[in-house]
Amino acid sequence: MNYIKIYDSIIEKYRNELAVGYCEVHHIIPKCMGGSNEKDNLVALPYRYHFVAHLCLAKIYGGKLLGGAWIMSNCGENNSRKYAWLRKKVAEYSRQLNTGRKQTPEAKKKQIENQTGKKNGFYGKKHTQETKDKIIASHKGMKRKKHTEETKKKMSQSGKGRIFTEEHKLKISLSRKAKKMGSPMEGKKHTAESIAKMSKGHMGNIPWNKGMKKGVI
Repeated sequence: MNYIKIYDSIIEKYRNELAVGYCEVHHIIPKCMGGSNEKDNLVALPYRYHFVAHLCLAKIYGGKLLGGAWIMSNCGENNSRKYAWLRKKVAEYSRQLNTGRKQTPEAKKKQIENQTGKKNGFYGKKHTQETKDKIIASHKGMKRKKHTEETKKKMSQSGKGRIFTEEHKLKISLSRKAKKMGSPMEGKKHTAESIAKMSKGHMGNIPWNKGMKKGVI
């Protein structure tokens, strides 16, 4: 399919005729590609054709233009095939951008600061009893999912031969100590009823490290 031709035909059509009904302003040359806010780079498009225009741009150029189409697709103007294509491409582009990238300690600190205390959107608020009841009701009847034998096999194979360093072992050990991590179960014990439920839930499960040597995954 010639997406350049489709895009050009949409722009040409609405440059020469006034769109009827609800319209949105569209940058003919996207701003991320150097387009300006000048009048000759703007065109009013019906919202449906505005989405189609962005979808064409995403298919032609990819990259940052995937983001615009993705945002518009989440506003309801899409079908399953468009959504699936966009979702896949956005995930691929995001993976390319983030592969090998590491957050600096300063960036991590800022992220934590922006999500804690008064900067947290839920700061000082509490769920009403009605909301709590709705949350509980939404979780009732949910069945516990189990991995298929194929998935278990893949998980087992992916970890074979992996050896923990002494530093890694130490970190695991520390993470399991309640006093170090402030475990919610510190100083508490499971009731007999909870123990029975957990035991019943694990019946028939094969331990993930069965048959493995100590220190090797």
